Formats: sequence, C-alpha cells, structure tokens
Amino acid sequence: MWDSYKERSENETDRFDAHDHLTKLCVTNNLALSEYAKVTYKIGWSELLGQLVLELKQCPIKLLEVEDSHGQLDIKFELLRKRNEVLVWHSLEHFKYLSRLICMECGKKSNDIKATGLNLRLCMKCYRSASKTGKTGTWLDKY
Repeated sequence: MWDSYKERSENETDRFDAHDHLTKLCVTNNLALSEYAKVTYKIGWSELLGQLVLELKQCPIKLLEVEDSHGQLDIKFELLRKRNEVLVWHSLEHFKYLSRLICMECGKKSNDIKATGLNLRLCMKCYRSASKTGKTGTWLDKY
C-alpha cells in the first residue's frame, strides 16, 4: 500500500463544502453564481460570506471565484450592469479586510490572528491545536 494513502474516516464525509454553502446562499438571496465558479474557504468564514451575500444581493453581479487566497478573502465577479460598481468594490474591500481579522477555522474575530503557511489565518487557540490536527497551510496538508 502507498505510504501517502490514508483511509477516509467517517468524519471526512461530514466535511464543510464551501461550494455547496455558497450555492445555497446565492439561491436563497437571488445572487448569481457562475456554474464554473471556483469556491474555496474554510468553515470559519461561512458567516462572513453569508453577510457578504446579503449585502450584495441588491447588486447585479455574478460571482466567478471566491477563495481564501493568502489567508484573506479574494472574490472575482462580473458586473451584469454598471450600476453600483463602486458600491460592490467598497463592499468587497471591506469584507477582505474583515477576513484578515476572523479565524478561518472557528470564525472568532480577534486581534491576535496568526498567519501560518501559505493560506491559513488562525486565532491563537486554533493555531495551537493546528499541529495536533496536522494543518500547516501548505501542500503537505493533502497527505
């Protein structure tokens, strides 16, 4: 058997699926989401994304990509009409800033968020437990 092979535990079937979460939010709030949208973020930011969708639901946009790039929220979108373009940009910048203050794992807002690896921003409690769970924020997390 390969060294990198791991049997899937029962908890892996209950993992948070960011794409499903965002799809449900967009359907509920009549916000367009591209069928080929790349969506990756941790469960800690699910409430933040819910607030963002509520704020943008009045704006005619289509979400193309929602990522946790370099430990902050990064959203790419397409304007369906030019109306409220500045409002959309300001909202996205505000939520990008908020994403730097919120733990990606537990959703706790804190001023002592620690950036680890390439993509993780964790509060001190989650940061201390990350070594136990094997979360480094690098490509090694896949194995």
